[in-house]
Formats: sequence, structure tokens, C-alpha cells
Amino acid sequence: MTERRPKDPRTVLSDEAAELLAARPHPAARASVYGLVLAVLAAGAWASRARVESCVAGGGVVVCEGGQLEARVQVPASRAGAVKIGARARVRSGGVAVEGTVASVGSPVGDRVPARVSVTGLAPDSPVAVEITTGETTPLCWLFGG
Repeated sequence: MTERRPKDPRTVLSDEAAELLAARPHPAARASVYGLVLAVLAAGAWASRARVESCVAGGGVVVCEGGQLEARVQVPASRAGAVKIGARARVRSGGVAVEGTVASVGSPVGDRVPARVSVTGLAPDSPVAVEITTGETTPLCWLFGG
């Protein structure tokens, strides 16, 4: 026979609920929960410090000028200050992606700034999407504005 405890007036728990709370979980179950929590915290810490490329995206068209292929791109004026001559750029047209280099950055025209990216391997007059690398950051720096 189970011994019944006197009902505690400070609680609204039933006897069954009080017994469940009084029983400690199995040590293996506790250890696996602690291990899972530790793994999630470690993954979060790693992800917050992982390096991420920051970039400016724009669209444009490939032109052939003087035997050289270049993408003439329009980038947002708000982010144009981060675009530097010589920066790497990923240029995509259709299913083709090539690497390029920023050759020049113009003056703002409205809310856009024209830029030229030197490329090879694309057809003239093809529309392109361009991502110009502006540096690296971490999610932690991004969250706290660093």
C-alpha cells in the first residue's frame, strides 16, 4: 500500500502530479537532454561567429566595348559607398555564373549608381545579375551593428 502524504495547503497539485514532480528523471535521460542543450548552444555560438560575405546586388547588361566585355550595372545609391574599384563580383546570366572585377563606379543618378564590372565568357547584350563583394562580417557583428 502506498503511503499517502497529507495535502499541502500551499499547492493545488493533485497527489499524482506531486508524485511525478518528486520523481527524478532517469540519469541517462537527463544526460541526453543536457547533451542536446549543450550541442544547440555550441552550434549557436559557432554560427554567430562564422564569416559571411557582405555584398551589394544590382542588375544590368553585358556590353562589348573596345574588345572588352563588361557588365554595366546599377547598384543602390545607399550601398554604393561600400563598392570599391577592384572588388570581386559574381556575375550571373541565365544559368552561367562567372567572376568579375569592379572596373569603375560612377556618380549617383537618382537612387542608383552606375558601375562597370569586367567579365569574360558571357554574350554581349545579355541581362545579368551582379553581386559585388564589399567585405566580410559575422552574424554577431551584423546584429549589434559592428
